[in-house]
Parts: sequence; C-alpha cells; structure tokens
Amino acid sequence: MKSSLIEIVTIIALVVGPVIAVFIGYRLQNYRARRDIKHEIFLTMMTHRREMPPNPALVDSLNILDVVFHKDANILGAWHEYFESTCQPNPTPVFEGIQQKKYLDLFYEIGRTLGYKNLRQTDIDTFYNPKGSALVVQKRMAIEDHLLRVLNNSENFGAPRAEDSTNPPAN
Repeated sequence: MKSSLIEIVTIIALVVGPVIAVFIGYRLQNYRARRDIKHEIFLTMMTHRREMPPNPALVDSLNILDVVFHKDANILGAWHEYFESTCQPNPTPVFEGIQQKKYLDLFYEIGRTLGYKNLRQTDIDTFYNPKGSALVVQKRMAIEDHLLRVLNNSENFGAPRAEDSTNPPAN
C-alpha cells in the first residue's frame, strides 16, 4: 500500500511538475515582454522629448500609453492631463509653461514606475542638442518658409494660381 501511494505521487509529480514549470515560464516571459515594451517606449520618449516638430516615434509612443500602462493610474492621469493641455486653441505663455510642467510630470511618472528612482524632472528637462543641429533646423525652416512663399506667389508652373484665403498674395 505504501509503495503504491509513492508510485501515484511520483506519477502525479512527473505529470504536473513540467506543466507548472511551463506555466511559470510562460508567465515570466510575458512579464519580461511587457516590461521591455514599457522601457522601449520610455527610452524612445526620452530620446525625442525636445524635438520640434515632434518626432513620429514620440507621437506613436504617446498614442499607445493608454494600452501599455493601462494598469498604472498615475501614468494615465499624467498622460491625460498633458493631453488635455495640448488641446487648448490659443495657449498663452503662462499656459505653455503649465503644459511643459505636465509634460515633465508624465516623463517623471513613467520613469518612477519603471524603477528610475533617481531621475528628477530637472534631468528630464536637460537635453543635449549640439549648436550645429539647431542651426541646421533653423536653416531648414527658413528654406521651407521661402519655398512656400515662392510657391504661393508663383504662376509659372503651367496652371493658374488658386486663390487661397489662408495665404493672401504678397504685394
């Protein structure tokens, strides 16, 4: 009787043990995958946090925060506050300062949740941007402005210029 009980327990352990191991491995793999996605989103956001216009990767990361951080009320609250602040039709300089603070709050909450306990808002607000990069962006914007002005005031492309109330012709 005692040996048959030991045999039954051994058979159960042989069957149930691997099933439990596979289940635990599956859960750990899913946990790591979710954690890695959160870190990837945060690093993407940190990389592009000061680019103007916003980098598409930053915009994409912001647009999936509701899904990826669906269980974290602090992050979702910070994200929704920042999002609402971007929807103001005519922001004043004071309001733009408030919007910037909400942006930093969002980054801070994500960083804190992911374990970056020593990351401060001043660290997030500090961004390395070589002087040459800023000059290239300024020149590119100037070229775009001049090209748009020329195209808006030109009739030499084989088609008459359409009247556009948003860009009245220069005199």
